[in-house]
Amino acid sequence: MSEPSFQIVFRGKILSGFTREQVRSNLAQLFKSAPERMDALLDAPKTVLKTGLSRDAAGRYQEVLRQAGIMVAVVSDAPIAPVIPVAATPAPTRESPPQPSTAAAGAEPVRTDTVTAVTESADALSLAPPGATILPPPVRKTAEIDTSALSLAQPGVTLIDRTPVREPTFDLSGISLANDDGPIDRSPKAAAAAIDVSALSLTEQPPEPEKEPSALQKLLSASID
Repeated sequence: MSEPSFQIVFRGKILSGFTREQVRSNLAQLFKSAPERMDALLDAPKTVLKTGLSRDAAGRYQEVLRQAGIMVAVVSDAPIAPVIPVAATPAPTRESPPQPSTAAAGAEPVRTDTVTAVTESADALSLAPPGATILPPPVRKTAEIDTSALSLAQPGVTLIDRTPVREPTFDLSGISLANDDGPIDRSPKAAAAAIDVSALSLTEQPPEPEKEPSALQKLLSASID
């Protein structure tokens, strides 16, 4: 069984972070073509850039084109046959001869001018070998910072002067220590409360009357006797 092959398909999608001019220039360097010829590739709804690739090679092509700023899809080369439902046609009778299919008679021919133009544009392109530098290194403008007012101190130099802390002063003239072991709080204690309970008395509770034994208790007492 032969190994499956894949193709690289571009559908006009530019990745975020890239402008059309950047992608146009990157593809021109990648395919070694004029930037003007890349407009047809970017405007086409679908372009097959490469066919007959292995899975690994298709992945490498996809990564290189992603770095150039376009999104491509890796599609299998195996054709997919569309399933077309066929309507049941009644069998012809002797009275009525068979009629030609209405769908076949009214079908319009497929336009191939767009497909041909896209295919010719793709055939004129070529891919740089793996590892080739696609994009030039970015040119960064050197920042101009005025440091004339700055200077470096010698090692060990104190950069910030230490601010002396003022010693706090407390007035303790109104505080003294006692010479004995007496209580600290010498304020007079409150006198005990005097409550008159002479008008109060306790009433004795009379004993409860004996309850008459229940019928069950009488029955038990009679059986014991």
